[in-house]
Amino acid sequence: MVATLVLNSTNIVPDGYNNKLVYNFPNSVSFPNHEIAIQSINMYYSWENINGTSLNNNTFWFRFPTADDVYTQVAIVIPDGLYEISSINSYLQWVCIGYGWYLTNSSGVNIYFAEFVINPSNYAVQLNTYPVLTLLTAQSLSYIVPTGYPNLTASNNLPQVSMYDFNKGSGSATNFTLIVGYPATFISPITTTNATGNYSFVSPIAPQIQPNPILYLAVSNIENKYASPSSIIGTVTPSVAFGSLITEVPPQFAYNKLLSGTYNGIRLSLLGSDGGQIPILDPNITIVLVIRDKADSGLKDAIEKASGGK
Repeated sequence: MVATLVLNSTNIVPDGYNNKLVYNFPNSVSFPNHEIAIQSINMYYSWENINGTSLNNNTFWFRFPTADDVYTQVAIVIPDGLYEISSINSYLQWVCIGYGWYLTNSSGVNIYFAEFVINPSNYAVQLNTYPVLTLLTAQSLSYIVPTGYPNLTASNNLPQVSMYDFNKGSGSATNFTLIVGYPATFISPITTTNATGNYSFVSPIAPQIQPNPILYLAVSNIENKYASPSSIIGTVTPSVAFGSLITEVPPQFAYNKLLSGTYNGIRLSLLGSDGGQIPILDPNITIVLVIRDKADSGLKDAIEKASGGK
């Protein structure tokens, strides 16, 4: 006998994480010799890649020259959410707008002095910084200067991007370093020997834009001696854009033995790549499981073998 269990948003444990589902049987059920497998998983790609609490990867630092050889440092604290590198760059520029650390050209396009961009040929995140123009130079080039733009009179310096609080040292770096692939000791220079005065840095470490590229599906009361933890029976691998629907349909059922006993229900957990708890933003989740009596599967195998595998 094969039984099908369908778990959806009505089965989610209401703890705010949307990562645990419980299927309660109408009555206690005995499973003396049974196996369980995943039939399908449908859920949205909605777990965050930046989170200050669970991932500690939402902060880096930015220093901007606001007077001759005087720098003002601000912490760039990215709100929890799902981000591409382009979105992180947009947030940095939004912060610069708030401080007036930008210019606007005659076409109405904002000019910024620091940017994160993807360097696909190096599988890296590249930082570019540009010399900050003096107020007089900016005006002579017909740039619109916003309130808050510095009135520099000496040679122009570069803004600085840092992985750590300049006042506290590299020990203050967060896991944002993993997102962009930068060392915890990184801080960009004030000046450069480049003929243009610009500075570029290519991340030496492969960036991990999503710290949890897969999720593990764990089921209570199973005996999978090859998995650690032993409750894992499958994975969810997003091959879609953030916010899109993930559909996992295994090509064949991979059955795992249920521990013998009497059950009131089955409990599922979606775990991060490190096996820890991970919040899921969208509770629209549907997971279909199948349970079979192992004796029935043995009988089926015997029949197929006797009939020549047909």
